[in-house]
Amino acid sequence: MMMYRLEEQLPLEAEELTAVFLPSIGGRCLALSVRSEKILEIVSGLSAGGIEVGPICPTALLSLWACLQRSDAAPNYAIICHGDATEIFRIADNVPHDWYSSADSRNLLNSLRISLLNYPVENGAFAMLAGQLDKDTLAGVEREISVTKIEDDENFFEKTAALGASLLLAGKPAGWVNFRTGKLARKKIWNRAGGLMRTAVVLSMLLVVVLAASFITRGVRYDGLVSKYQSEQNEAYRKLFPSQKIPKNVTSRLESELRRLSGVLGHGQDVPEAPKALDELYAVIKNIPDSLRFRILKIQIGPDNIYIEGCVKCHSDAEIIVQSLQKSGLDAPAPRTERLASGDVSFKINAKPVPEKTPAMKARAKR
Repeated sequence: MMMYRLEEQLPLEAEELTAVFLPSIGGRCLALSVRSEKILEIVSGLSAGGIEVGPICPTALLSLWACLQRSDAAPNYAIICHGDATEIFRIADNVPHDWYSSADSRNLLNSLRISLLNYPVENGAFAMLAGQLDKDTLAGVEREISVTKIEDDENFFEKTAALGASLLLAGKPAGWVNFRTGKLARKKIWNRAGGLMRTAVVLSMLLVVVLAASFITRGVRYDGLVSKYQSEQNEAYRKLFPSQKIPKNVTSRLESELRRLSGVLGHGQDVPEAPKALDELYAVIKNIPDSLRFRILKIQIGPDNIYIEGCVKCHSDAEIIVQSLQKSGLDAPAPRTERLASGDVSFKINAKPVPEKTPAMKARAKR
């Protein structure tokens, strides 16, 4: 509604404008507008040159903001002179309420008188002056209101406007107005990122899609292999046990059957391997000296015991046989010997295989 009310005051259509409305005071508010296309051309040109455009604010308002920060009192009017133009602002609650701009001193005085008629000030009006105002115009202004000069530097306008702009760029309030709205609003990050960023994002999304499709394809392939091997496993079980129902876990069932058969055949891990008689016999005689004369009458080889009975020429020969057994890795105690009527000596030896040392026993033996 405010835009169309503003359109009634200007020879332009509302669609061509970007406007900002300051807070209303006494049923009236100050409206500021620019032609959107004209400002957009400037912004686009700067952006194309690599210059990021921040807030857009009238230079006079930026200068006014900085001047008001220097004033200790709250003026009713602010007069800013720069170049050939003079700006008069009606101030209320430290916010501009009316804005008159003119290069003609007579028009300037008329605008001030009209403002004073519309908004009379009790106890006299007070104006803040920044810049150089000719003597005749200054005298006319002083006849209407009291004037306090706060700035006399020729370059004050540019300096104060730059100060207000620096505050805006730092994210602080200044100038009351920012035309970065509507058609002049900043573009979204996606649009400002440029073609390279969009290309990178699109390629990243494409990579995710390709990886997902690859994983899905591989998963389907593995599911097919699992089904194939499961069918082959079930077929093998059906051939082995035609009268039994196929269990849910065929592998576990076959491992259980393997352990059962290994135990029956003596091939299980918990069943000790049966000793080989020829190996044990070789262990008995391999270290007996060839020069020793002896006769074996009886030999019994069992899992845990080797019994030997025989004859030798003397008692010391029986001891030699025991030592030979010990060299062969058997636990052989002293033999039982007896002198026979024929003059020979009979002996009986009970030997046992020495148990193989476990890794822990070997480690303790090394220490």
